[in-house]
Amino acid sequence: MRPAALFRSAAAGGGRGWRLLGGASGFAGHQLAEVLVPVAVGVVIEQAVGPGDGGALLGTLGVLVAVFALLITSWQVGDRLLTRVHAEGEHALRQRIVGAVLRGSGVRRAPGEVLTIASADAAQVAGVSWVVAELAGAIAALVASAMVLASISWQLVAGVVVCTLGQLALVHVMSARLRSRSYEAQRRAARIDALGTDFALGLRALQALGATRAAGARYRAESAEAARAMYRADRAEAALSLVGTLATGIAFASVVALAGALLAAGSIGVGEFVIGVGLAQAVRRPLQTIGYLPGAVAAKHGSARRIGELLEQTPPLHGGAESGPTETCAVEFTVGPRRVEVAPGAVLGVRADEATALALADLLGARRAPRAGELVVDGRDASELGAADLRRLVFAPPHDAVLFSGSLRENVRPEGALDDAVIAASGLDEVVTRLPRGVEETVGDRGGLLSGGQRQRVLLARALSTDQPVVVLHDPTTAIDPVTESRIARLVIARLRAQHRSVVLITTSAALLGVCDIVVTERGA
Repeated sequence: MRPAALFRSAAAGGGRGWRLLGGASGFAGHQLAEVLVPVAVGVVIEQAVGPGDGGALLGTLGVLVAVFALLITSWQVGDRLLTRVHAEGEHALRQRIVGAVLRGSGVRRAPGEVLTIASADAAQVAGVSWVVAELAGAIAALVASAMVLASISWQLVAGVVVCTLGQLALVHVMSARLRSRSYEAQRRAARIDALGTDFALGLRALQALGATRAAGARYRAESAEAARAMYRADRAEAALSLVGTLATGIAFASVVALAGALLAAGSIGVGEFVIGVGLAQAVRRPLQTIGYLPGAVAAKHGSARRIGELLEQTPPLHGGAESGPTETCAVEFTVGPRRVEVAPGAVLGVRADEATALALADLLGARRAPRAGELVVDGRDASELGAADLRRLVFAPPHDAVLFSGSLRENVRPEGALDDAVIAASGLDEVVTRLPRGVEETVGDRGGLLSGGQRQRVLLARALSTDQPVVVLHDPTTAIDPVTESRIARLVIARLRAQHRSVVLITTSAALLGVCDIVVTERGA
């Protein structure tokens, strides 16, 4: 997806266009009031102070108060509307990213990288609404200033136009380098986040292997690269800001000098000179905004590219008809050269290498888009079903499915009590008896208070508590001792058979394969 499309979606999608328009109008009104302030001051001098007219002084001061009221009110209205647009746009982007990650893609990303894209990059892209509003305000201020200056002297308005166009051309040329450097800096930042997450999760394994020093060296090297990339981006942004500030200062000085020359020549009066100088001061901020915005857009462009890459690598959701509750259904797919069908109540074992097993589990779990004919569920081609419809028929969690912070019961069955038969079949009864609060005991973040084998028993209990007619288990007992594994295998499969559910076991465990009706390998045997 192109960055421009993401910018439009974040700023104006979901009915936010009207609020964006209102917020931009508020900013424009604020800038117009900023322009009117020096005009009102000049009118006070020209019509009240100069002639010494007390009545005119009260009237013109009243106008000045009204201008300040407009200035404050319009800013508050615009700021509130844009805050809502930004928050809703960021949330909508984050929802799209989460949906894309849940559907799966052709490119696997580390959790830390996904987190950076869904947080920092989404916030950056959603901030384009502020850019639009600030640009609207800057344009409104420059146009209004030009109109007022045109009524005073055509030379003044010509000077403002020339300075504005020159600054725009200069910052446009310089912002190209910033766009590429910002993208690289954000990519490196996401990489270091992903690496840190991986090392934190695998710290025990690194310590066991004696690889903590090598991991630390790698992290420091990646961190140094990320720091250098960020430094290059910051240096480009600083250079752009410096040029913008210098250009603004030169423009201001030029307009003031021109107004002074016109006053000395008698072409304009004192009040008009005050207005001209005041407007030159008022347009400094709009000119600075124009100089700053290309850099801001460049940084957001890098974030939009990263989000667009993630969304483009994700298969689209197909519409699929609604699937009603189905008591039983068969599933058909290919393992190696062999086409297999698992009937209701049957148990198929699949013995394959890690890559083949993972690809099959992702296919059955709707974590990648199926090709036509690759998977048939309940007599329907899965390529014509939506991912949500497929998941209503097939329960196929990933091998490393996580537990959520909360109680053990909530991780197995969020609503209602646990079935004692499920607890016994999954081997969870041995875990429950050791917990002070039983099934209501908290399991910690990602199940960190449980051992690996205990977490796998919770996941098995979760599988037994679902109601999908097809159950796929990928290496569900790798952290459980052999004796317990054999007992759990018999009890779990017996319960699934009794429910007439179609079962696919993707594993190399002899204990699990021994309870299957048929076992196939990637070679088709």
